[in-house]
Amino acid sequence: NLLGPLADNGGPTATIALLPGNNAIDHGNVVQGCVDESSVPLATDQRGVVRPQGVRCDIGAYEFVDTTAPIVNSITLVNPATTNLANVGFNVTFSEPVTGVDVADFKLTNTLLTGASVTGVGGTGAGPYTVTVNTGTGNGTIRLDVLESASIQDADGNGFGGRYTGGETYTIYKGTA
Repeated sequence: NLLGPLADNGGPTATIALLPGNNAIDHGNVVQGCVDESSVPLATDQRGVVRPQGVRCDIGAYEFVDTTAPIVNSITLVNPATTNLANVGFNVTFSEPVTGVDVADFKLTNTLLTGASVTGVGGTGAGPYTVTVNTGTGNGTIRLDVLESASIQDADGNGFGGRYTGGETYTIYKGTA
């Protein structure tokens, strides 16, 4: 039912919390904004939380506050796993729509390659974001990681939920040395 129990969720009276995914979240009246059934403007919910917290007010006495940090769901290879390409791509998919994704959010873990670097990022929403990597010189492996200090955040301003090192790996073979 995506509702919490009647409880002390802060404020002067008990409330029933909206849980993530509840259809009442961000579905208040678009034309009237944050108002009660008598069209009286409501700047806060029953607990005193400022409205709206999302793109629109929530329906009811409780305004949902998203405190869940976005995380990486997956990092997958765009090109064949074994390649001699000068540039390869990684598809990065997040748990929810995010912004602030850029080259500085990523780190390469590689063995035996010289000069490999992240050169570009493109995408929107939850992704996939395609991260382009120059494979440098030599033969070796390369994996794309997301840094703990990444500037990535969701629409509610929750910062990235921590380092990610679980992506797929390329084997780069450019011939004998």
